[in-house]
Amino acid sequence: MLRIAAPNFLLSKQLSTVSSRLYSLSKSENIEGLNVTTSNHVCRIEFSRPWKYNAITTEMYHGIPKALQEASANNDVKFVVFAGTGSYYCSGNDLSNFEKAVKIGKE
Repeated sequence: MLRIAAPNFLLSKQLSTVSSRLYSLSKSENIEGLNVTTSNHVCRIEFSRPWKYNAITTEMYHGIPKALQEASANNDVKFVVFAGTGSYYCSGNDLSNFEKAVKIGKE
């Protein structure tokens, strides 16, 4: 059974001191701004765009479910933790996503 837990200081500190295995969300791609690691039965999905206050891009929106599916399929994973790098967890949607959508709609 997969459980989703909110990040806490002790778990974050423990994960940072334990070596982790970084894997790509699909076998051929890494998604910019999304780091996924597994260690000690914990899958950590980390928003890594501190210069944008960890705002989520369209690519990240597609990558998060993929990471959750892979964690669910991995019998070694017992918990999933969401975290953010820098001073902010996540500021929400990256507004440049809307600019891209408008440009695509005009073509």
